Amino acid sequence: MQIRQLQVSTEHELVVESVEAAAGYHGTIAPHSTKVGPAMGGTRQWAYPSFDDAVRDALRLSRG
Repeated sequence: MQIRQLQVSTEHELVVESVEAAAGYHGTIAPHSTKVGPAMGGTRQWAYPSFDDAVRDALRLSRG
């Protein structure tokens, strides 16, 4: 599995991309804030038109 931290200009603490080509997995993890405790979240399985669209959606969902 390949994992790399993405540099995005948002208020998110961390944005990470992970890829496991053999399994067909391409994911984005984007915790917004852990100031009040561990991050909580969910998973969305969706075919996005582009990687940028997937990152934008992950950032939007975590901000909520």
